[in-house]
Amino acid sequence: MGTRLGLRAAMSVVLAVVVFQGVAKAADVNVYLLNIDGRVWLNGAPKDELSTGVKISAADLSGSQKMKAIPIINDKGDIYTNGKITDIGIPFKFPAAACCVVGLEPYVLNGEKGEVWRYLRDGPGQGKFTKEEIKGLPHAMPCADMAVVGPEEDKADRTVYILAANSKVFVDGKEGAGVAPNVALNKPTAIAVEGKDVYLLDGANGKVYLNGKHNESLSTSVFVECVDFAVKDGTAYILTKDGAVYVNGKRDPAVSSNVKSDFVAIFAK
Repeated sequence: MGTRLGLRAAMSVVLAVVVFQGVAKAADVNVYLLNIDGRVWLNGAPKDELSTGVKISAADLSGSQKMKAIPIINDKGDIYTNGKITDIGIPFKFPAAACCVVGLEPYVLNGEKGEVWRYLRDGPGQGKFTKEEIKGLPHAMPCADMAVVGPEEDKADRTVYILAANSKVFVDGKEGAGVAPNVALNKPTAIAVEGKDVYLLDGANGKVYLNGKHNESLSTSVFVECVDFAVKDGTAYILTKDGAVYVNGKRDPAVSSNVKSDFVAIFAK
């Protein structure tokens, strides 16, 4: 009897350690939310030092492991960091749909034309935005989102993925094979890339597609309209318009907004 109790106690300790390690691993991921006014939430709590401070028509936020700041763009292509507008914005205004960062260089997508603009960094505090020449990309193609992957230093070895408004995915200007579903999405909303895996979000119903196929374990468990998602280490973080975050299909209060608002973007790192 004593031996059985000892084994049970030991198993309880082991289980507790496993659960604790699982929580610790999840805690390593920071989840940022952005509402339409430019306010940022980090892991469920508002962060004034990351927010714009003044109301803007926000479109997206992003970042990288190398960049400490969390850049925010408005719907005209202006870029804000640490609450202030920067002088590295697009040279002329256009309807910006998405922003992503590789290393220390932001990329911005023109949602109306499908144009990609990259910030070429010449040194600390020096650089400018230039239009990327992506051969084969249809001219003036409305787009929903983009993802850029590749090494931080080798600019020539990066790959640009664009999710078009017609549900097609273009990889460096060419229509990607096996990365988009055979039928059109109801509302093409967001794209994320990890390694060789391409994830798409149908914002109309919270469905996530992995390499062209619907993945139930990553999709929301209830039919709900979604505005954005992020993927980190194979885990999907889906954001609804009211600030709820679904982690691999289940609502997670720890990273969801503590107040309801009009949310537009999510980023995880």
